[in-house]
Amino acid sequence: MPAKRARASSNTTVDSDEILRTFQNATACDEAYARRRLSQNAWSLAKALDAHFASTEALDARERKRGATLTSLVRPRAKEVSKQDELDAEDGMERLKRDAADAVRRAQTAFAADADGFFRSIPLNEEAEMFTSGSYEALATLVCERVGEEGFRDDAFPPAPGSVDGRGNASGNAPQCRCGLQAKVKQVHKDGVTQGRLFYGCEKRVDRCDFFAWCSKETLVHTDAAKALRWKRFAPPRFKFARRTSAADIRQGSVGDCWFLSSLAVIAEREDLLEQVVGVSRRHAGVFEKHGAWFVRLFLGGRWRAIVVDDMLPVKTPKTKKDDEYSLAFSRAANNQLWVSLTEKAYAKAHGSYSAISGGYVSEGLHDLTGSATEQIDFHANDFDSEECWARLMSFSAAGFPLGCATSFSAEGIVGHHAYSVLEVREVVGVKKGVQTKLTEVYARGKDALDVEVENLRLLKIRNPWGKREWRGEFSSNSDAWTKRLGDVLSRTRADDGEFWMSYRDFLMHFSSVDVCKSPRGWHSMNLETVLSDTRERGPTFLIRVDDDGGCWCHVLLLQHTKRGRPNGHWYTDLSVLVWSRDVGSSDWTPMGGMFGARERESCQGEIMLDAGLEYAFHILSIAGGRDVPVTLRLCSAKPVRARLGPPGIPASVARNLHLAIHGDSAITGGSKFKRSHLALCGGFATCATSKGLNFVFIQAGAARASDLAVRVAYRFDDERGAACYQHDDVVVARPGFSRLAVVASGVSTHARHKFEFDYAVAECACGNATSESIHDDDDDDDCVVIGETVAKNTERAREKRPEIAPMRCEALFEQVDAAFWSPPRASTKHTARGTFSAVI
Repeated sequence: MPAKRARASSNTTVDSDEILRTFQNATACDEAYARRRLSQNAWSLAKALDAHFASTEALDARERKRGATLTSLVRPRAKEVSKQDELDAEDGMERLKRDAADAVRRAQTAFAADADGFFRSIPLNEEAEMFTSGSYEALATLVCERVGEEGFRDDAFPPAPGSVDGRGNASGNAPQCRCGLQAKVKQVHKDGVTQGRLFYGCEKRVDRCDFFAWCSKETLVHTDAAKALRWKRFAPPRFKFARRTSAADIRQGSVGDCWFLSSLAVIAEREDLLEQVVGVSRRHAGVFEKHGAWFVRLFLGGRWRAIVVDDMLPVKTPKTKKDDEYSLAFSRAANNQLWVSLTEKAYAKAHGSYSAISGGYVSEGLHDLTGSATEQIDFHANDFDSEECWARLMSFSAAGFPLGCATSFSAEGIVGHHAYSVLEVREVVGVKKGVQTKLTEVYARGKDALDVEVENLRLLKIRNPWGKREWRGEFSSNSDAWTKRLGDVLSRTRADDGEFWMSYRDFLMHFSSVDVCKSPRGWHSMNLETVLSDTRERGPTFLIRVDDDGGCWCHVLLLQHTKRGRPNGHWYTDLSVLVWSRDVGSSDWTPMGGMFGARERESCQGEIMLDAGLEYAFHILSIAGGRDVPVTLRLCSAKPVRARLGPPGIPASVARNLHLAIHGDSAITGGSKFKRSHLALCGGFATCATSKGLNFVFIQAGAARASDLAVRVAYRFDDERGAACYQHDDVVVARPGFSRLAVVASGVSTHARHKFEFDYAVAECACGNATSESIHDDDDDDDCVVIGETVAKNTERAREKRPEIAPMRCEALFEQVDAAFWSPPRASTKHTARGTFSAVI
C-alpha cells in the first residue's frame, strides 16, 4: 500500500482517493492543498475539515478534537460515540430542556394581564422567544425522548417532488386540449381568490383553442425539475449549522427567491435580528445535529411562529463521478454551513413548497424575518425627491435598519428584475476620485492633467444574492475611480463575490426602488389579535396607554395571513384603523384621524405619536368585511405601552376620522394616499377621493346655502372580480357647511382596475339664495338646471353594477361632518345641478 494510504485512519477501509475527493468537494480547494491538509491531520477527514474551516473562524475546541471516518459521513446516525461525547450530549440536552422551560416561564409572565386588565408590550428582541416558547419546549421534549433513535423525519414536509413544486401527491395524467395536444399546466396570476391556482390550457394555439380545466390530483403531474432532484441528509462532520453568520455567506440557488435571500443577507448584519430567527438552533446545534431537527422562527400571519425542519435537503443529481453528491439545488452558505439552506427550507415549508416562494418583494422578506414595519421608496414616484431620499437612507443606515433594493432592467452587470441587499450607505467628504489619464493629455496639459477636484462622494455597498455578477461601472471592483485612500476607508475588495460599491447617482439610474425595514434597537411590540367573524359586524376597538412619561413614537401595522402558498379560496380584505384620544379618566373622545388600506396583505402601515397621560382608542374597520378572517393590530413603540380590548361600540364620530384622513389632517400617517377631485355643484361640491384600491365620493354643502343640499347620486362600476361597493341613501342630504359620504368602494386589490362613473343631480337650486360668498357665477345661471326625480341618461347598462346598501359595520361612515375643520375647495365660477363623472382607479 502506498505511504499516503498507509497513513489513513485505522478505523476506515475507504480508499484515500475518495477521502481526497470528498475533502475537495467540501472545501472547493485544489488537490495540492487538500493533500497537505489531510497529511497534517493523519488523513482524518473530520480533523482536516475542522482545521480548514478554523482558518477563517475559530471552532469549538471539543468539535476540533472529535474524529470521524468517511463511513460516519455517509451514515452519520450509525457512528460510534465515545464516553465523553455521551456526557457532552447529556449536558447539551439538559441545557436545552432548561432553556426551553425558562422561555415558557418568561412567556407566562409576559402575557399576563395587570390588575386593570391591560397587557404589556414586550421588548422586540425577546418577542420571538415569547411567542414560540411552547413549540420550543415541545421540540426539546421530542429530542430528549428520541435518544438513540434514527434521525428526525419531517413528515409534514417530506423529501418528495411535492415539497418542491407544490403539487402534493400528484399522480395523474394531463388531459388533451381540443387541438388533440397534451394540455399545459398554467397558473392564475390575477388578483382574487383563485390567484396561484393551477389549470390546464392549450400550449400552442391559445388564441384559437379555448380549452380550460382546473388541475386536480387525478390529472396533475409533477414537474420534471422536481422529479429530477434527490434529497440527502446534511450532517456533521462535513456540515455544520453555523461556523459564522455573514451576508457574504449566502448563495442563491435555482429557486427565484432572491428577494428573500437579499432580506436574509441584511438581517445577518444585525445580530439581534438574526438571533430571533436562528438563535435557538445556533445555541443548541450540538444537540440538534445529532437528531437532524432544526428550529427556525419566522413572523407569519401577524405573529412569530416556530418552524421545525429536518436536515434533508434537495440536491442536484450528479452527472459524473467527480460531481459532488451534496451539491445543493437551492440556497447554500459558504464553508458548508446550513443556516441559510435550513432557513430557506423553513420558509418554503411555511408556504407549502419551494415553488411557492419563487417571486416576491424584499419588503415582504424583511417583514417575515423581523415582524417590523417596512416601507418601499419608489424612485419613479411623482413625489420622489433624490435629496430627501439620500438623507433618509443615511438616517436608516445609521440606525441599523436593514435595506434592500430592486431593479427593473439589466445594464452594466446589474441584473434586471432582481433583488439586492444594501449593506452600507456612506458619504465620504473631501476626497479625490481616481482618474485614468492618457499620456497624450499629460503632454498637452502638463501637470494640470493630473489635477483632480476634491469632492464629497455618496456611495452604497450592494450585494447580489447570487454571490457573483457585479456592477461594472464607476466604483466597481476594477474601476479607475478608486484611490488608495478610498480603498482603505471603504474596505475595497477585488473578489467576484457579489459585493460592490456604486455611486448614488448610478444607483438611482440602475435601480427602481429601496425597501426599508424599520426595526430600531430597544423598541417594544404589542400584538392585538382578533377575528372578523361576521360580514356585517363592526370591528373591535382596543384601548392603548403609554407607560412612560414623555410619550413615544409608534409604528402601527394591520396584518392578515398571506395568500402565498394558498391558491384555493383565500383572498385579502381591506383593513383600516381609526384613532381617538382622551385624558385618562375622561369620557370625551377626540377624533385623531385614521389610515385606510386596500385589500392586500400589509397595505396598512403607519406611524403615530403617543402622548403620555392620554388614552387612545384604535378601532379596526373593514369595508369589504370578511368571515373568520384573522387580523392582527401590531404596535411597535419606542417605549413600553399597555393595551386591552375596549367595550363594544365606537368611541365617537367615525365619519369625522374618515374626513380627517381624506383631507390629510390625520394624526396617524400612512396607509393609502388619496387623490381628490372636486366638482362644483349648485351650492356645494362633490369630492371624489381615490387611491389604489379605494374610492370615496362625498357631498359637501356650501356654508352660504340657506337650505340643505340634496343630491341624487347614481353610482355605477364595472369590476368583474368582485369589488365591495356601498351606498347609504340614493339622495344624499348635507346641511349647510357640512359634508357627507355618498359612496364607498373597495376594489379587489391595489392592482385591480375599478372603472366607475356616477350621475349627480341637485334637487334644489341655490341660485336664488346667492350671496357674495357663494361659489357660483350669477351670469352663468343657464348652466344651473333644477331637476326632480330624473337622473342623467345612460344609468342602465348591462355589465355595470350598482352599490349595495351599506352594512352595519360601515353605517357610521355616512354620518354628516362639520366641514369647517378643513379648507374648502377653491371657489369656481362654474357650477352645475347635474352631470356625470367617470374615472378608473
